[in-house]
Amino acid sequence: MSELKGFAPRDTFELKRTGTFGNFSAAGSFPVDYVLTSFDIEDLKHLTFARELVSNSLDFEMMMQRDIDEDRARKELAEYIYPSNKSSTELESNIVFFPPIIVAILRVKDDEILTYYPERQDNIDGDFVESRWGDLFKIKGFSDENLKQSSKLGDYRVQKSPVEIGLNTNSDGAKLVVIDGQHRLFAIKEMLNSDKKSALEDLHLPVCIVFPPNATEPNQINKVPSSTEVFRHLFVDVNATMEQVGGHFTILLKDNNISSVAIRKLCDKIIRDSDYGRETLSAIEWNTKSKKDATVLTKRYSVTSIGIIEKALSETIGNSQRVINYVLDNEVEIEWENFDLSQRASFDDVISRTLVERIYTFIMGIDVYRSCFDKHVALLNAIEEKTCGTNNSTKYKIVHKAILNATTIPSDEKGIIEDIYAQLLSDSQQFRKNNVTMVINYALFQRAFFSVWYTLLTKLRSYYNAEVVTDFSIIVINKALKDELGLLSLSNKFCQYNIWLDGGIKKGEGTKKNIHDLIIGNLSGLNVREVLLENNMTHENIDSIVVELEGASEKALNDYFVKYKENRQKSFQVEYVRSSQLTEDEIEELDQAKRMFEISLEKVRTGKIDKADIDYTFEKLVSNYVSDEVEEAIQELRNLIGFDLTIVN
Repeated sequence: MSELKGFAPRDTFELKRTGTFGNFSAAGSFPVDYVLTSFDIEDLKHLTFARELVSNSLDFEMMMQRDIDEDRARKELAEYIYPSNKSSTELESNIVFFPPIIVAILRVKDDEILTYYPERQDNIDGDFVESRWGDLFKIKGFSDENLKQSSKLGDYRVQKSPVEIGLNTNSDGAKLVVIDGQHRLFAIKEMLNSDKKSALEDLHLPVCIVFPPNATEPNQINKVPSSTEVFRHLFVDVNATMEQVGGHFTILLKDNNISSVAIRKLCDKIIRDSDYGRETLSAIEWNTKSKKDATVLTKRYSVTSIGIIEKALSETIGNSQRVINYVLDNEVEIEWENFDLSQRASFDDVISRTLVERIYTFIMGIDVYRSCFDKHVALLNAIEEKTCGTNNSTKYKIVHKAILNATTIPSDEKGIIEDIYAQLLSDSQQFRKNNVTMVINYALFQRAFFSVWYTLLTKLRSYYNAEVVTDFSIIVINKALKDELGLLSLSNKFCQYNIWLDGGIKKGEGTKKNIHDLIIGNLSGLNVREVLLENNMTHENIDSIVVELEGASEKALNDYFVKYKENRQKSFQVEYVRSSQLTEDEIEELDQAKRMFEISLEKVRTGKIDKADIDYTFEKLVSNYVSDEVEEAIQELRNLIGFDLTIVN
């Protein structure tokens, strides 16, 4: 009986490529190694888009760029490779080239991304040096101690070229994830699935494979940055124009900014919270491409956006090192911006337990936020119920999926779902029009809420911990925004010129300050001591606390009406010529005074008179004309909230 022949052992590292190997590290930076090689069209199946990594869940801590502008890739990049308006003869003279696509080695197991590589082992065998990261990937090259023509591989040096990289591409193995060039790759893959496939049969795409060699499990205890942290950082760096990255992805991918770290954790916390989850997150915009649109609401059903939250945090808490330390319970001291990546592990848990919890409590505790979130979830659930067993179930599935995943509805499907989408937007806005929640539509209002929080953190940090002050801030805002109070109503005379103008919100940073001042000013109409005691904020220095809060409230109201008079005067200076309340003689008097004012300003500019000699008659007349209106506005607010203060007009 003949002896049975066995099969050769299967090679763990199925995907092998030869290329040039190098190390990238400058000024002692965390090293990133790379292999520059090429892939033919059959190899492209091994390149993965970031959005394909975790298909069934959102994990913001693992996020790299997930969104692809498919229309742009098809129209611009595919057209660049194969211009549709050129003849076969013209195509022969067409010159095209793509720079290398940058792909990162990520470790995946059971459809989960593992943040650290296995332990690295370095071996030398004759002329060859090999470094292996477990069964994930390996690098093999010729030993060479010549510094000019070699690169460092573990404990040894190897010739820069040729070097072989081998990867275990099993489902539980290495994924090559595109961190730069995904639109180029998408355009090529689209062509491969079209009748133009033959045009790419000779294509060899330059690919740069990058990996942090020291991001290994044994180094985790040394607080070495993980592979996902490194690649997020690289992604932002190689897409430095930010418009390419996308406004919100700039925030989500940064790792050296406290607000970015906190916002990723906040999104993950909302997803995992049984009371909120993906449905609630879908009302928070986190997938806006444009930097310009990142800090406003672009969808009429949205409640807020990570851009609004990030900007609000950075311009308030992020502006004061003392307040940063305070909201972090003084457990660590770290700068808001541009901290060293190696520090991240030392305060990661602190940010989760303190700042993230407080942002979460703050947003979800404010009634206007909460009611809008609840309404959005109810509307989305109503759409989901219609995804099964109805004649239009397909249409409802398209809408539900797009909203839940924050994705764009394909252009060829927009027409068939337009009625469903329009109804959702209408229902959302109708709900907001019926009560004070309409303020949520404006980023300036939302940022003003955070400004109120910051003011109270600043005023009360010597008396209470940040958790207590956060709860108190929610109470202050909710009391000011009660429907029955109508403090921010468009019909209020005292809100005109400062907050509302010509039926819409007055644009500008000053509006945010005015909203803040009205909310803080509302404390003047409350029994501050009683509010503190009702909310278990007893303190041995409660008299000082009451004085502090009443002083802040009085200052806010005076600041508000100083700005009100200034804005009303500016408006009057433009409007008086058309005013039906003035006689022709009064308008003529104002015109003459204005001309004299402008003439005197010109004389100052040319050195003919001193500033002290400027004719201010026009400004005095304007001040007199609006003085009664200002007093009426002050009295209107006094009647509304019941404050007992003297406001200087």
